Amino acid sequence: MFKIIMSVALLSTLLLADTDRSVRLKKMKEENRVALVIGNTHYTHLKKLQNPVNDARLMRSILEKRGFDVLYKENATKRDMKKLMKKFSHKLTNGGVGLYYFAGHGVNVDGHNYLVGTNSQMDDRDEVEFETLSLNFITKKMKSAGNRLNIVILDACRNNPFGRSGGGGLAPVSNAKGMFIAYATEAGSVASDGKKGSNGVFTKYLVENIQEKGATIESVFKNTRGDVYEATNGQQSPGVYNQIRGDFYFTLPNSDTVSTQKVIKHSSFSFTNEIPASFSLNINTHPYNAKVQITNIEPKYRDGIKLKKGNYNIRVSKAGYITKRGEINLQTDMNIEINLERTASKANSKAPKNFVLIKAGSFMMGSNSGKSDEKPIHKVSIKKDFYIGKYEVTNKEFVKFLNNSNINSNWLEDRSQDSDSRIIKSSNSYSVEAGYENHPVVEVSWYGAKAYTKWLSKKTGKTYRLPTEAEWEYVARAGTTTKYSFGDSSNSLGSYVWYASNGNFKTHQIGLKKPNPWGIYDIYGNVWEWCEDWYINNYKNTPRNGSSYNNKKSKKVVRGGSWVNSSDLLRSANRNWVNPDAMHYSIGFRLLREL
Repeated sequence: MFKIIMSVALLSTLLLADTDRSVRLKKMKEENRVALVIGNTHYTHLKKLQNPVNDARLMRSILEKRGFDVLYKENATKRDMKKLMKKFSHKLTNGGVGLYYFAGHGVNVDGHNYLVGTNSQMDDRDEVEFETLSLNFITKKMKSAGNRLNIVILDACRNNPFGRSGGGGLAPVSNAKGMFIAYATEAGSVASDGKKGSNGVFTKYLVENIQEKGATIESVFKNTRGDVYEATNGQQSPGVYNQIRGDFYFTLPNSDTVSTQKVIKHSSFSFTNEIPASFSLNINTHPYNAKVQITNIEPKYRDGIKLKKGNYNIRVSKAGYITKRGEINLQTDMNIEINLERTASKANSKAPKNFVLIKAGSFMMGSNSGKSDEKPIHKVSIKKDFYIGKYEVTNKEFVKFLNNSNINSNWLEDRSQDSDSRIIKSSNSYSVEAGYENHPVVEVSWYGAKAYTKWLSKKTGKTYRLPTEAEWEYVARAGTTTKYSFGDSSNSLGSYVWYASNGNFKTHQIGLKKPNPWGIYDIYGNVWEWCEDWYINNYKNTPRNGSSYNNKKSKKVVRGGSWVNSSDLLRSANRNWVNPDAMHYSIGFRLLREL
């Protein structure tokens, strides 16, 4: 029997001595204060707004008077916003307080919040990621600076341009740890833009309350909430997500102002754990239909089999794969994964370096539980073997192409054009920023990726191309029928994938995570991957032989998700699409070589 006794120790808050308080306030007065303020009114593809620029000007004025070094932009495009964010986050590395203010169109799609640039063009909700700046990007950039305190204020809770495809207003914040985040109205609601030529009701009252001497940030927003609620007859109530530690005052108090806090009483509780007589065992295999045997007991293995604690010998096998044997020590419920490696064939022993032989075969493409464009599920039969790149094409590999060809400048953005590119252009040549040689290349359009395959084909005498969408999913599934090649649960995703939860908003060196069962690395996450196909919004008329869909449309298919995406966009069946001339910080490509 194990007994766990947990108690919360007595917490008591003592009044600070006047001298200590004076020292603390002096530090606050001297600390670095940096703000980024953006107001977007004149949208090209969305409804124009009346007052965001007026609100931004008012915020800039009050923040400058409170000692903030303010970066400021009116009617910023998505690129403007991104460049300003990087400049802002760099300033935050000097410590102190950072404040991000945005007034303009904001949208939430599937629970993720995005701020819209004046030139953003979104015909569909799935284009939002590529046309806007995500709130996750902003908060992670601020957190990574390591400064004392960060504040985000969004007067961006306007109507969702996609109606029922997304929520009205902004979604609740799930990653506010260590930050203070305020919305002009509560999550899921829509804020008033105010009368033309004036200020939005939220920013108007926020600025008034900022000027109150000695008001903590919590008091400022509590008072603002009351003022806005009263002014709108209860129609608008600002929302706050507060997980900061320590104090902050927009307008510092006098050093002799003293506040008190309540003493929190302690509490305690105790529980007793009972150890079960048996435990369940689940072994998830890849490929999914491999045979599992427990060789030192009589009962045959089945998923969820109940066993007493102890040692068990396991054997996992399948024709065409290397058998694995091992021992587990069962002391609690276990759910483990075992990946089998294919036996080396004669053809595969001659595979080009960093490529894997993929044998012809059939699979069920699509999903009935995903998005509408993943339907209907249908059988695809790949008729020919092919080689697929183990890794995504890297900066180092792409620079060789750049220095030995005449690439169209509209197919690539180098470091001087976009700071997310790691490729540096000098007068006569290209190079890679140190440390990023083996990261996947990004900021390359579909046309640029195709140009690379043609150059490599001509250079080697072999046929290289982008995989078709069907070939990509065939490789990603690797013989499985689950959401991911390692199962339906996303709990193990971090072992295989760079994505929103661990990507830290940047690309990562290829091959650092586990491969899929066919030995392919980073098939999910790191960067989206261009495919040959034009995008169509369902599978009713797509080829069943693994070839590409070639009826020209306006978008090209990208697959696999990236370091900026959540788990749902990394599923084997998930699809997305982008303009073929788009150059994006999360899109790269992988090569296929024909036999």
